[in-house]
Amino acid sequence: MKIRIGGILDFSSLDYPKKMASVVFFSGCNFRCPFCHNPELVDGKESNETEIDEIVNNLANFRNFIEGVAITGGEPTLQPEGLKELCSKLKAVGLKVKLDTNGSNPDVLRELLEKRLLDFIAMDVKAPFEKESYDIVSKGGGFTDKIKESYKIILESGIPYEMRMPVVPGLNSEMMERVSKEVKDSDVFVLEQFSNNKCYDPKFEELESPSEEEMEGFAKNFTNNIVRIRTKNGEKTISK
Repeated sequence: MKIRIGGILDFSSLDYPKKMASVVFFSGCNFRCPFCHNPELVDGKESNETEIDEIVNNLANFRNFIEGVAITGGEPTLQPEGLKELCSKLKAVGLKVKLDTNGSNPDVLRELLEKRLLDFIAMDVKAPFEKESYDIVSKGGGFTDKIKESYKIILESGIPYEMRMPVVPGLNSEMMERVSKEVKDSDVFVLEQFSNNKCYDPKFEELESPSEEEMEGFAKNFTNNIVRIRTKNGEKTISK
């Protein structure tokens, strides 16, 4: 079976918490976040149809150097059959699997978890779980019920996870208090510093990234969670 990917990063110490990993970038996304830092993956124009066996065989060669593979995008769950086969074959060669998702396909998540094909999940929470806010931030307002379902599935899965929010000035930075109420049951919540290096909407490249001090201020809204702030300087944990 083939999947559409935008590329593979052989080694990363940033994409799988506490593990050296390879990264597979799935092509195509059902959201249109203007701040997306992988714009070439959104519409799938820059993608390659690649055999899953070829990907797995290449990554298996790195087993002495990596513990797992982070599958990101784009949105990987848009290619459900290919995603399931890739996860299964990566697990078969002894690699742990982390999935990044926007939460829009809970049925795919549920099946992956039931088949024990995932070891870690990271789900983006881009705004409060309501149509208007999600439309403003990602054009994904039609998926909010599914995103809430995915949130619940992940919390009940029993595997390590993180809920994370990219903090974008003037877009969702004023939504923190409402988001904190939505994710109050999540053990850990990660606030990620927006980077203006490369964006789906070039206008967002003119925005300033929030400072580390501002990120710490945003974190104070999340009184029920252990909060991590992730910036260009690294990661800092702020206990509740």
